[in-house]
Formats: sequence, structure tokens, C-alpha cells
Amino acid sequence: MKIFKTIIYLILTLAVIFYAIPRVPLFDSSSLAKAFSIVWFFFALLILGSHLDHLLGLDEEKRIRLAHLEKVRLWRKEQHLLQSSKRHYEKA
Repeated sequence: MKIFKTIIYLILTLAVIFYAIPRVPLFDSSSLAKAFSIVWFFFALLILGSHLDHLLGLDEEKRIRLAHLEKVRLWRKEQHLLQSSKRHYEKA
């Protein structure tokens, strides 16, 4: 169901971008209107990129890698604590 929603949002985002391209005053207007147009297109492309990222499943791969890295980090911390406790008891 999430993929279906993502596809719908992706199509709607593309439709809004293609609808706005001829209507947004990019070349023949004041500098404030140009700045607004550029910022608007930037945010629209950001939304498009996030939907493509979600659709391609890159978030899932990142989540799995980050979970693995977190496990490795915790294991290293545990090993460090074990070694320091061994040294502490050997000194005593």
C-alpha cells in the first residue's frame, strides 16, 4: 500500500511541476519573482527526489546498513568495557 501511495504522490508531483513550468515567471520578471520561482522549483525537485528515493527502496537499504553499524558500534563499546574491566581487576 505504501508503494501505491508513493507512486500516486510521484505522479502528482510530476503533474504539478509540468503544469507550473510554462506559468512560473522565470525569465521576464522582477528579481523577487525569479527568486521565488527558483526556490519553488528547488523544493518541487526535492519532493520529487524524496519520492523516487522511497520508491527505489534506498531508504530500506540505508536503514539496514545503519542498524548493522549500530550493532558493530555497540559491540566495540562492549569489548572496550570488558578489556578495561579486565585491566582494572588485574591491577588489583
